[in-house]
Amino acid sequence: MTARLALALLFIVPAALAYPYQTVTQRWALGVAVAVVIVLFAWWGGDFATTHLARRWRIWRGNHAEGDAAISDDTATVLLRLDDCASDEVPVALIAGYAHRYGLRCDKVRLTSRDRAGERRTWITLTMDAAQNLSALQARSARIPLHDTATVLGRRLADHLRENGCTVTALDVAPRPVSGQAKETWRALTDESGFLTAYRIPALSLSTTLDAVWAHPAEEVWTAVEFGPETVTGVVAIRAAQAPAGPPVTGLCTLGGRQRVVLDALNPLSPQRLPGHQRAGSTAAEIRWPAEAGVRT
Repeated sequence: MTARLALALLFIVPAALAYPYQTVTQRWALGVAVAVVIVLFAWWGGDFATTHLARRWRIWRGNHAEGDAAISDDTATVLLRLDDCASDEVPVALIAGYAHRYGLRCDKVRLTSRDRAGERRTWITLTMDAAQNLSALQARSARIPLHDTATVLGRRLADHLRENGCTVTALDVAPRPVSGQAKETWRALTDESGFLTAYRIPALSLSTTLDAVWAHPAEEVWTAVEFGPETVTGVVAIRAAQAPAGPPVTGLCTLGGRQRVVLDALNPLSPQRLPGHQRAGSTAAEIRWPAEAGVRT
């Protein structure tokens, strides 16, 4: 919004100074200013018109692009698979605590589950950003050991989980929600298996909405809760044979025009953040995350 206001003022101020618009040039200044304001602030489908058009362009470009985006060397990602928990519940609060631990800040700590054919797979993703931990990394070594530090942090989390009765495995590969050949529409990504649609969950309703999602029958469901040092967000992706007309569960927020970006970020190995981070508060303590599949198929 700040950028829009600044750009609009670049045209509004000259138009105001041209008053009383007696010459053709002065009238042009007024007309251009009016046109720019309309274009910048026009509302379309719940977003600014320019935002809507930019997303349409991104969809077209993504459907015609070749290859995946390059991964930055300024981040390091560690992936753990959670195979079993003695308490039948994933210790969400314990995992969330690693967003800021041992003097290190993770850009994100994400808990992701995929439910398909009555089986649940759960992963934990830790991503560290060099800029957020520069002082801590320099204190450990002059060569900024980002990847080594992230690996050690992941190992400590794995050991901590094992002490709490969980079976944990470090991984270098993981399944992606969709293949690179999937085509994006405004509301979903479509591939040979149907339509996969991502939705955002507001932080205030994360716990109750997750319960509702897991109680809703679906072919395949991806659920993810992502913690920053003081923030949290949630994303759900639901697969169906037909294109969705709207959210299948109350409390889910649509992500029109952002399906590929969000579903690519939902990849357990992705260093990218999920959208919609808000203050976490006591969210981690409120979430009950079953270790076994809870989605009806």
